[in-house]
Amino acid sequence: MPNHVHLLIESLINESANHRGRSAEYPITDTLRLLKGRTARNCNLELKRNGSFWQHESYDRVVRDKQALERTILYILNNPVKAGLVKEWKNWQFTYISTELGEW
Repeated sequence: MPNHVHLLIESLINESANHRGRSAEYPITDTLRLLKGRTARNCNLELKRNGSFWQHESYDRVVRDKQALERTILYILNNPVKAGLVKEWKNWQFTYISTELGEW
């Protein structure tokens, strides 16, 4: 999307793991902090600018079952269609979906 990003990621850290990040209760928070920091730096370098790149907050949710996973995937895939950027989600050049998730 031109002004935001959707990610669906699976945490490989379970509750009993010895997580050493800043926010041990919420390891995904550390993952997003690192991802946003690295991508902000690289984008600012590429755009020859400085300062904030990403908004401070993120909207996140936990996917708890197969139905919620399917709804989330369909929402992400169809976001460029809803925005009028393409007619079919498969035409959005920036979409990646793992083959492990099946055919959409």
